[in-house]
Amino acid sequence: MLATLALDPAAVLQARFATSPVWEAAAATRVLAQGAHTFHGTWVAQTRAALRRTATALPTLDLLVPPSGHMADLLTPAPTGRAATLEDDLARIRATPVELVLEDLEHLARSTRSPERRRALAEAARDPGALLEAACTELAALWRLCLAPAWPRLQALADADIAHRGRRVAEVGVARALSELHPRLRVDGDAVTIRTACLDEPLEAVPTELVLVPCVFTWPDPLVLNHRAHPLTIAYAPRGVGTLWQTSAAADGLAGLTGGTRAHALRLLDIPMTTSQLAEQLALTPATVSEHLQILARAGVVRAERQGRRVYYARTPLGDGLVTGAVAGVPA
Repeated sequence: MLATLALDPAAVLQARFATSPVWEAAAATRVLAQGAHTFHGTWVAQTRAALRRTATALPTLDLLVPPSGHMADLLTPAPTGRAATLEDDLARIRATPVELVLEDLEHLARSTRSPERRRALAEAARDPGALLEAACTELAALWRLCLAPAWPRLQALADADIAHRGRRVAEVGVARALSELHPRLRVDGDAVTIRTACLDEPLEAVPTELVLVPCVFTWPDPLVLNHRAHPLTIAYAPRGVGTLWQTSAAADGLAGLTGGTRAHALRLLDIPMTTSQLAEQLALTPATVSEHLQILARAGVVRAERQGRRVYYARTPLGDGLVTGAVAGVPA
């Protein structure tokens, strides 16, 4: 369904980016609920094994995050700053007004065809405070067990994407740069058009601001917070998410040519990154990554470009050809 959310033009100009651990945790909960996943299959398998091994159950999150359709807005408050901590996010969830919790539960009940889920939601509405505390406890458990180890990589991917979007704004303007965030999102003048799984609905969010959250577990669909208590917030998958869980030991033609670590680095550099950002992605020291980048640069497959005080590395056309298999004799 195509939902057109009309914003004041000033809101588009006030668009800002943010990262949020709890948005990643909530989106990851949906990935778990959906089962098999094209990009995150490795993480899903590892996470399910870890949950079984530690006898960790997530009944409240299972109730609030169905496999499709509306998920509880209370789990994803709009980020207020550039980078939140998990503790900040959980404190905001715990502070959700009772009336908004009840409204959220009613929305979930209307969205489900399951009598059992409706009964469970009605039971949860009897004690909103206990529901919030249980949700926060489970989010913290999921985070600690299955997301915290990967957070430096997720954060580096998000930071690199935000830097890329900033450069695109400078190159092509705000509207076009924002329209490149996701195929289902378009900014045209004073209208933000986004294709969602929800019914066509009017704008309910605070219309003076647009918050954009790179969030790896949202792929392939953007996650939209359209609620009067928050600015319009859209989470989208950052560039490079498809290579997030690849190991540097992948045995393919490219790895055989360049070495496993350099092959992985070359794939990741479809988003320009600094040495430190790439080091986070590869779980290596910046010094080690710098050596690999120098080798790739001498081979002509990456180039360095200074942006202010930072140096970003990106693939050259030759590097693109190696990754895609466009160079004769090198399978991708």
